[in-house]
Amino acid sequence: MKKNGFTMVELLAILVVLAILFALAVPAYSTILLDVRRDNYSSKITEIELAANKYGEKIKDDVKNKGQACYHQEISSLIKKGLLLSESDYDDIIINPTNGEAFSGKVLTCYCKSTYDIKSYYVEDFNSSTFYHVGDKVFSNNQIYICKHDYPGGNLTISSNYYDEHQKKNLPYFEVLSC
Repeated sequence: MKKNGFTMVELLAILVVLAILFALAVPAYSTILLDVRRDNYSSKITEIELAANKYGEKIKDDVKNKGQACYHQEISSLIKKGLLLSESDYDDIIINPTNGEAFSGKVLTCYCKSTYDIKSYYVEDFNSSTFYHVGDKVFSNNQIYICKHDYPGGNLTISSNYYDEHQKKNLPYFEVLSC
């Protein structure tokens, strides 16, 4: 007798194998997608900071004479000056690839006295409930801070610490960024 297909057991076995492969592939795909978005985010931040630095070099004397305070710019002003390209036909914005919304932070251009150079930083106002990644820059108490370890948000403050298992000690989530 000739067999024309699969038995029910064979079909169930195939479905179980496919379900296992699917269960393994989806989390891996999600992780890869998040990593790609985060890399794209970092690239856009670098692009914004380089554009602000370029403009900062043009107004270096104004920034230097400002003293301790940094020169504050909006992303839209960098776009209007032709230093960045807008990602919208209607607004002067750059889209944050991690959430699909316009970047809402500010760009601070500062004169670094130790290197006699201009440095620009894209910063967001610190929000204790926001998750921050390593390398993110925040602004709080007239200081620029850089995230040194993924900050989980919640009821923590900018001066909160985490316990590092390798070094066996408490380390800060954020450190003051100095040029």
